[in-house]
Parts: sequence; structure tokens; C-alpha cells
Amino acid sequence: MRVGVVGLGPMGLRHLHAFAEVVGPDRLVVAVRHADDRRRLTALPWPVATIDVSAGARLDANCDLAVVAMQTEHHAVVAAALRCALLVEKPLCQTPDQATELLARAARVFAGHSARAEAGAVALHARVAHGDIGAVRAVHVAWREPHLQRPDRGVPQQMGRLYDVGVHAASLVMEWFPDLTTATVASTWHQPAPGAVTLVSRAVWSDGAALDIEIGAAAIGEREVTVRGSTGTLRWRVVPGQSTLVLERNGSVIPIALAGPAPQVALARAVLAGLETGIATPFEGARGLQAMQWAGRWLAAVPAGEVEGAVFEWGWVR
Repeated sequence: MRVGVVGLGPMGLRHLHAFAEVVGPDRLVVAVRHADDRRRLTALPWPVATIDVSAGARLDANCDLAVVAMQTEHHAVVAAALRCALLVEKPLCQTPDQATELLARAARVFAGHSARAEAGAVALHARVAHGDIGAVRAVHVAWREPHLQRPDRGVPQQMGRLYDVGVHAASLVMEWFPDLTTATVASTWHQPAPGAVTLVSRAVWSDGAALDIEIGAAAIGEREVTVRGSTGTLRWRVVPGQSTLVLERNGSVIPIALAGPAPQVALARAVLAGLETGIATPFEGARGLQAMQWAGRWLAAVPAGEVEGAVFEWGWVR
């Protein structure tokens, strides 16, 4: 299978290295648009085929899967020009309407939810699916990112960054709950320090199931996902250089060993396996749209006039 990559920023290069590991550099082709793209390619540890799309050449004529890893505002236009299967970096597009149009195309679309591909996330979902904690009753996500503290950014940019992290968070938890439109959602946001933003959101369903989300700034990135079930609790925690998962049940705390490839490599393998076998994956485009809708709903529930109806730097908020 031949894989094309559009976009050579940090995310595009991660995808490029991941697919090189999975299919080999000789099965890659990179869309080259300008001199900066050519300069970035010189730093690669192996040669890679290129197509100069600025001259009108078509990338999709030379690949089975194209990875779209440009700025979000360009996703819809670039994806519409490609007829092959797509892996689109999250969020899929800047608005749900654009994402809906993207999913209506004939070829398959995958969403680049790399957090869902981390070894800890895979193990967490496997344990829940196996019934280790019984029926899920409550989930709490605490996510801290250094890039959420930017004194040089205004509210639209900062809220857009909250949305971007929210898409990641939604991809981790939404399959454990009914659709968010059936829940009561309340959100608040504040600035605990100049340039720092924090979102706190709570969703409660009619059966009492609850989802709590906290996204904010910190000097060091970290996150924790706590899943409480009818018979036990699972806690996944990630700090720089360490990822841990424990099962709490019947008064015991049981560490769970985590092992697996880098998230981008795991994502690449899952997408290619889905294409080759036709099986569903956690990275289907429809799930990417759903994650956008959930993150948008969390921010739309914030009682602040400047949030409603805005399109922000890193994505969409309704």
C-alpha cells in the first residue's frame, strides 16, 4: 500500500516517520508545495518520493491513502481535491458542516486521534470492554497543557486551543456514553493567570451517568482519565516520560503493564489494517465528527457572549 502525505509541519513529519516505520520509506510519496517543503525533506534520514502539487500534479493518482496534516483551515479544501482514502489530522475540518461533506465522499475517511492510539488508552478501553469495572457510571478527565498559557494570545485563540484539546479528550471517552445531545451540559471557563485559560464542563445523562472534563494550563503537560464503574475504577495517568494504568477493585490496587508502539505508529497500523480488511477502527471519520461536536458542545455551554458562534484559530466552536 502506498501512502501520501500533505503537510510537512510538526504533525505531518510525525505521520511521515510513522508510516515510514510501518510501510517503509519506499512506499511513501510527499506533496511538495514550495521551497520550505523541499528544505524540510533534506533533514529526513532516508530519501522519499515527491510530487510537485504546485505544478498541478495529483497526489491521489500515486497513493492508496493520503494523510492531510496541514492547518485545520485548509483541511476541507485539500481533502475535497483527493479521491483516495484519507487520514485527516484532528479536528477533521473547521466546522461540522465541512466535516459532514468530507464524510459524504466515496472513499473512506479516518481521523487522526493520536491520543486514542496511546498504549495506555488502548489498554484502558480494552479493560473497560472486558468488564473489569462493570458498567461505566462516571468519567473524569483532567488535562493540562503548557501551550494553554499564552499571554500573547487573545480569547478567540485561547478558546480555540481549549477546543483542540477537547477534541482529543472527546475521542478518549465518548464511546462510553450515549450521545451528548441527550445530556444536560454545564460549562465554565476562567483565566487563573494572564494568558492562561481553563475549561470545566459537566455532562449528566438521565440514568445518572456523568462526565467531568477539566482542561487547563500547566508548566508541565499531564493528564489523567478516571473511569468509575459499578464494580471498580480504572485510572490512567500520563506525565512526561511515564504512563501508568491501575485497576482499583475490592480494596486492591492492581498496576497494569503498558506496552505498545508510539501513538502515531499505532495509528498508522490501525488505519492501514482497517483499509486492508474493511474492519471498523476507533479512528473512523464519523468518530472524528462526533469528537468535534462534543468539544464544541462543551465550549458552547460556557455562558460567555464572545464564545457563541465563533470560529477560532484551532477549530470550530458553536
